[in-house]
Amino acid sequence: MLAFGQVPNVVTCLNLLNGLCKSDKLEEALELFRAMRNSKLELNIVCYNILIGGLCKSGHIEVGKELFHKLSVYGLKPDVYSYAIMINGFCKQGLPDEAY
Repeated sequence: MLAFGQVPNVVTCLNLLNGLCKSDKLEEALELFRAMRNSKLELNIVCYNILIGGLCKSGHIEVGKELFHKLSVYGLKPDVYSYAIMINGFCKQGLPDEAY
């Protein structure tokens, strides 16, 4: 898109981020996420939920947990989906105490 002078909006980036996470291409998803944060796009909780979910599903629960705890640093509050993602990730990793 950039090569043709089109700047992607946040919805386009969210779709790309979601697709990369679902395709288990975490490195590319993290790279896109960093680019989104460095751009002038206004990132909301959905962006973080997608990435945290992708991290948890691919077994990187500690990285997802770290990002979850940093939400307040970015001026965001976890929503019900954020908590559900983390609870599900902990349960799948066999960490029921963390989920609780």
